[in-house]
Parts: sequence; C-alpha cells; structure tokens
Amino acid sequence: MKAPVSMAWSLALAFAVAVAFAFAVPAASEEGPEEQGARPAPPAGEAPRLSKEALRMKLRLEEAQLTLSLARRTLAKARRDYDEASELLAKGIYTSQEVTSAESRHNEAYRAAEQAAIDLERTRLEFFQNASHIAIVSARRGRMADSRKKVTLVLENTSDAGLVRIAQGILGEAVDEEATSALLRIENVYVGLLASGVNVGQPYEVKLDALAWRQRATVEFVLLQDTASVVVSLSYLERNESRNVFLDTEAERDDLTVESSQFSQEGLLGDAVSFDLHLERLADSERSFALEAVGLPPKFRRKFVSKANQATVQRVKFVPGKTSDDLVLQVSVPRELDASELNRPIRFLVLAGDPGTLERAVEALGSGPYEAGLVPGGLDPLGAEELELVPKGVGELEILARNYYERIAGARPVSMPMTLKNPGTLTLHDVRVVLNPAYGWRASASPEKGIRLEPGDEVEVELSFEPAGAEGVGEFEMKVEARSEEGGVEVVAPQRSFRVHVEAEADLMGGALVAGALVLLVVVVSVVSVRLSRR
Repeated sequence: MKAPVSMAWSLALAFAVAVAFAFAVPAASEEGPEEQGARPAPPAGEAPRLSKEALRMKLRLEEAQLTLSLARRTLAKARRDYDEASELLAKGIYTSQEVTSAESRHNEAYRAAEQAAIDLERTRLEFFQNASHIAIVSARRGRMADSRKKVTLVLENTSDAGLVRIAQGILGEAVDEEATSALLRIENVYVGLLASGVNVGQPYEVKLDALAWRQRATVEFVLLQDTASVVVSLSYLERNESRNVFLDTEAERDDLTVESSQFSQEGLLGDAVSFDLHLERLADSERSFALEAVGLPPKFRRKFVSKANQATVQRVKFVPGKTSDDLVLQVSVPRELDASELNRPIRFLVLAGDPGTLERAVEALGSGPYEAGLVPGGLDPLGAEELELVPKGVGELEILARNYYERIAGARPVSMPMTLKNPGTLTLHDVRVVLNPAYGWRASASPEKGIRLEPGDEVEVELSFEPAGAEGVGEFEMKVEARSEEGGVEVVAPQRSFRVHVEAEADLMGGALVAGALVLLVVVVSVVSVRLSRR
C-alpha cells in the first residue's frame, strides 16, 4: 500500500504548486483593458504595461515554464517510484509486473518532461521573435555620379528590449544589457525593392549578415524604374514583411536633368519633328526654369509644348511635391533646303535653367553650329540634353501624258507615251512601272524598271497595249502606276488610267463612205447654185 499513498501525496503536492502559482500572478495582468487604462501611470522604475499581444505571449511563456516544472517533478517522482519498486522486487515484496508498470510510468514522465522542455524553448523563441523588429528609418531617392537614379534605405534594429527582459525574468536568465543585446541580435536579413510586384532595384536582393540591437545599416539600390514609391521587402527570422514606402528626395545640389528617349530623329522637308523631354529636379523647393534650344539653324523653327495641356511654354515651374515635368520640343523642318544640307545630322542642345544661368550658357555656346559633347561647365543648376535631327528629302513621283485616250478600228496593238517626273527633293534610284491592263490585253513599258530620277528629272516611257485574244468592240481601261522605295519608305505615283476605244472596222468604212457622199452632195449643190446665179 505504500506506492498508492506516495502517488496520492505527489498529486496533492502538484495541485498545491499550481494553485500557489496561479495566485502569484500580478493583479494587473488580470485586469481588463478598460480598468488598466483608468489607472494612473506607473511610477518611475515600474515595469511598463504590456499590450494584449505581449501579455498573451507572457502568459504562454509562464504556462510553458509551469508545465515543464510540473513535468520534471512528475519525472522525479516516477524515478523514485521506479527505484523503490526495483528494491522491493529484490526483497521479494514486489512482482516483476509491478516493476514494469513503474518503469513504464517513468518512461512516460520522461517523454512528457522532454516535450515540455521543447515547448518552453519554442515559446521562448516565439517570444523573442515577437519582440524583434526592423524599422525603415528613411527611404530617399537620389542620383548617382553617372546620372542613374538610386534609392538609399536606412534600417534600424528597434526590437523591444522590455519584452526580452520580461522573458529573462520569467526564465531566471541574467537581466543585463549584454545579455539583452545578444538576444535581440537579428541575423541574415534580406532586403529587396519592388514596384507593382516587380523588382525595381539592383541588386535584386541585399543580405545583411547581422543587425545588432539599436544598430543602423544603410542599403543602396540602383533604381531600374523611375517611381515615387516602392515596396520594401524584408525577410528575417522566418518572417516576410512588405512595407509600402514613399520615397523622399535627396539632393546635395539643386541639380536639374533633361532627358529624351527620342534623341536622334529624321525629318522630311516641310514636316514637324517632335522630341519628348523629361525634366526632373530632386530638390523639393519652388523654382522656375527657362528653356532654350541651341545649335539649330535659324530657318528651323522650334517650340516647347507641355504634354499636360498642349500649351506652348517658355518656362517650367517646380513647386513642393512636383519634381518632374514632361514636355515636347517640336522642330519644323523647312520645305526647301540645299541638297548639301540633306541627310546630314544637325546636332543641337536643349538647355533648361534659371534665366540668368541660361543666358550665360547661350552666350558661352555662341550662335554657330553646336559641337557634340560641348556642354558649358560651372553653370549650376543647368539641365542639358544633346539631340540630333537629320533632314531628309521628300520622295515624289508623277505620271504625265499628253493623251490618255486612244480610238482605234479593230483590236490591234496600241502605243501611248507617258512621262515619269520626280517633283520631290529625294533622288529615286529604282523606279518601277506597274501595269494593270484590262482583261484580255497585255501591257508593257519601255523602260519598265531600274529607272533613276534625280529631283526635278523626267524620263519618257513608252506604253504598249496589245490584245491577247480579245475580240469585239468597246472601251478598255489600262491602269498604270509607278513605285520606288527609298530609305524604307515607299514612294508611289498616283494611279493613271489609259483608255482604248475599239470600234468595228466595217462601221468605220461605212461611216467614211457616208461622209464622202455628203461632201460630194454639198459640192454638187454648190456648183449648181453658182451656175443658176450666173443665168
């Protein structure tokens, strides 16, 4: 009967310990949020009040510690029972079955104690993980020396040391600055930069080996896509976080940049060429800038147009919150240029700066042609972009003819001349005559292809139309056009129609006899009238 009595005493002892621990929990943790909020602030030195989440974690940690304590006591009791049963077995008081039962209870208590230790360690790690936090102190957009945009992030380990000290007190660990710092050290932090779900930072991911408590780290990315806000992705301690961040602007100097993705274009004579312009300024103060295009010949008219409202502008204004503007530079190519000016690139410079700075820059560049790569230095702030315009001649073709209509008796070959003319300003190297004869007819031209026409030149082309088995009378339409391709642009002459009217041969002979008879009759009547008048 000794074993059952010992077991009863063990259970009673465990129950007493649990009740004593429950009554030992501070009253503040049992109060509701409203009661705690109504109480005055704790005096200096008193532990700060915990949030609901922190209080929940604290209770879980205390519960895990209590479970481990009870499991270890149960294990110690089972160990003593097993040792006692082994001794009584040797004395012949216990049977082997009773010893086996005691051993089974010991092994089960051992497994329960091991599981309780694991649960306590897991709860401890969750507590520390919940206390760990990385803050984004600043996120600024700037410009690198090579004009590429960058994003600079400043991160700080702002983990909650108060929560860690609570855990240290519950677990009986050393509560000091060194131990707290060691527990709040965050290792293997991965940082990325996203916009609209796409990685816009280079490198795509930055790894921080460790970030000590209260330590700051600076991470820099090249910004692959211009954007005012980004999503900063942080991965640490098996935690993945995404923070939406609006980018501040940083500017050591009040730099202004002018960029154009269409910096080199071709323009036909008489046409207008548009260059897109993107102006950006990193400073966030109010300031206006004048615009000018330097290096264009005087006969090339130009104007700056706002993309927002299509208004012609001479100045742009930046205000706080507005750091960029989009414009279009429209350059009108003259209708007539000397042949030596065609197909030769004209390089010029678009400048944006305050009026005084711009005036000095224009004076420094002079009024002559702009030399590539020559940008005035020492003028701040001054935005500049080199552009290029290549005037191209206009290709035109015309088909001229003195006669577009031919009347013949009977189906027979017909020849009709025409003239090909180049009224444009572009040399046409391979002009082809395209013939589309009427059904039952064949057509040819001489020359038919490989025709070269300088601007203003003409060439005679002989058209031949021949019936191919076509019989009968009627009017037949032969369509003729001319084509050429220069610089990837097709030049087409307006289509012309040549008509051949075929009449029956008999009808023509009959008509001729009738006409001859009428003429003879008129002559006879005239002669008779003259003789009668003489009498």
